[in-house]
Amino acid sequence: MVKIAFNDREKFGHVLVPAHHYSVIKNRYCIAYFGPMIEYIIQLKALLPIIEKQFPKLELYLAIRNELLYLIEDRQKTILKSEIPDFKDKIAYFREIKSDFYKHPILTILEESDIKIPKNYFPINEEPSIKCVIVTHGINPPTQSLNKEQIKKLFDMCQAEGYRVEIDSSIENAGWVVGVESPKLYKAGAMGIRTSLVPTGIGTELYKMMFANGNNGNVL
Repeated sequence: MVKIAFNDREKFGHVLVPAHHYSVIKNRYCIAYFGPMIEYIIQLKALLPIIEKQFPKLELYLAIRNELLYLIEDRQKTILKSEIPDFKDKIAYFREIKSDFYKHPILTILEESDIKIPKNYFPINEEPSIKCVIVTHGINPPTQSLNKEQIKKLFDMCQAEGYRVEIDSSIENAGWVVGVESPKLYKAGAMGIRTSLVPTGIGTELYKMMFANGNNGNVL
C-alpha cells in the first residue's frame, strides 16, 4: 500500500470484488468533495498531478457535484456525483473530504501523505497585464468577506502599484488577483497570475504551500 491518506475503511461503498479484479483497480483512488467551498475543487484539480508524480503507482480521480462540472476544463478522471454508482467496481478507494471550519481538509491530506509542492510549481506569467481584480466575497463560514474599509485599503494599495483596479470582476487578462480564499483567487494562481491572499479563512497554510513558496503569491 502506498503512503497516501486513505485506508481500508474508505473502500468505495465497501463493495466486495473478486481478487483478480481488485488487483486491476487497487491503485485507483478517488477524492470527493460535495460541499459549498467551490475553491476546493480548483485546489484539488491543480494538486492531483503533483500527488500522482510523487506516488506514480496511483491513479487519482476527483468526484464533484454535477453542477460544478463547469469548473473542470479537463473532464478526464473527473466523476460526477450522479455517476458514483457506476464506478463502485472501478475504483478501489474513495475518500470524501469535509470542512470542519478549523483546518483545511486538503492540507490534512497533504500532511498525512507527506506530499510536497515544488517551489514555483505555479510560475507567474512573464507578461502580466495592469488589470488587478480584488475578490471581496468568501463563503462564510469559514471565510469572512472583506468589509468596506479593507476593500478601500486594497484598492489604494493596488492602484499605487500602477494597476487598473476592478472589484469582483472577471479574472480574464488580469495581472494580479487580490482577496480572500475563493475560486477566482485559486484559479488565478493555477493559471500563473500573480495573487495575494487576505487571510480571513482557514486555508492560509495551503495557500502558502501552493503559491507563496515561490514568486506567485504572498499573504497580506
